[in-house]
Amino acid sequence: TLTVGRPVVKRVVVAEGVSEAEVLAMAAAVEKNSRHPLALAVTAAFAAAGGAGLVVEEDSFRQEPGSGATATIGGKAICVGTRGFVTATTTSAATAPSPIPPELAAATAEVPPGRTPVYVSINGRVVGVMEMEDEVRADAASTIARLKQRGVRTVLLSGDRQETAEDVGLALGMNIDDIFGDVRPEGKAALMQRL
Repeated sequence: TLTVGRPVVKRVVVAEGVSEAEVLAMAAAVEKNSRHPLALAVTAAFAAAGGAGLVVEEDSFRQEPGSGATATIGGKAICVGTRGFVTATTTSAATAPSPIPPELAAATAEVPPGRTPVYVSINGRVVGVMEMEDEVRADAASTIARLKQRGVRTVLLSGDRQETAEDVGLALGMNIDDIFGDVRPEGKAALMQRL
């Protein structure tokens, strides 16, 4: 891995009528059942904020590796994950034509390339976006350079969005054609076979 594997929540953007504390609390309650680094970042941010934990209803937690997780909390359906995962879940539950509120769409259009947005919905309404960022390992650039000197092709496969993967890979001197973002866990082996 090219990053230290300890992402942090850098910013939380919320929809009108919802607080940052509420979004973090709901997301942390869902994510406490996961060991994914982004889930750990959410629970750490919530703990740092000093919030009181919420309880996920028994047998309601569902996880889609590489996409996100859902659970029910106090009778509310909570979804946390990638934009595609959350909006697919939201679209089936909501009647609104656009599942991303305009204020969130505008804010998330400017997510810095090195950050990963994680979306949160409550009862089919997207209510927040958490921007995550991980630190690149100190030895990553030198390791990539040494591999290239030996004639080894280096390829970056990431579950992060393409923009984030490119930001990291290019900063480390990788070829743009060898950087693949938005790759789900099961797709990584298939992509390696094709390469």
